[in-house]
Amino acid sequence: MADAPLITSEEFDTLEAEWAALWATVGDATPFQHPAWYRVWLRHFGSGTSPVFLSIRRGEHLVGVAALDMDREEARQLGDHNVQDYAGPLWLPGEEGSGGGRGAGMASGGPHAGSGVLGAGEGLADARRTGGGGRGGRLGIK
Repeated sequence: MADAPLITSEEFDTLEAEWAALWATVGDATPFQHPAWYRVWLRHFGSGTSPVFLSIRRGEHLVGVAALDMDREEARQLGDHNVQDYAGPLWLPGEEGSGGGRGAGMASGGPHAGSGVLGAGEGLADARRTGGGGRGGRLGIK
């Protein structure tokens, strides 16, 4: 389907300006969904994390971003889970379901919805790399 979203892992520096522009267009976005917040958090608290930044696109248009911390068994929202009340995936209004699975449920359920953990086999955590290794490869949902 041509209209299906494409979920791609991108380097933070590559995605940052477009992410900030998306944030500016989402009326109820919080400061904790802005890329500058993640840059500062990573600088001060990010050692020991494995950050992955997913872009969700329709064609060339960025419609969503999810910042995740990956390990072997699960993906968590990037950041301290004790202060994640107003963070989480950022979506254009009407695109909340574009990421699929439980990740979309966290976004559509409001800032307090979901646990922020995606177990193996659930939504975005079940994405498999279909192009290239390491960060920057395309992701496909199983």
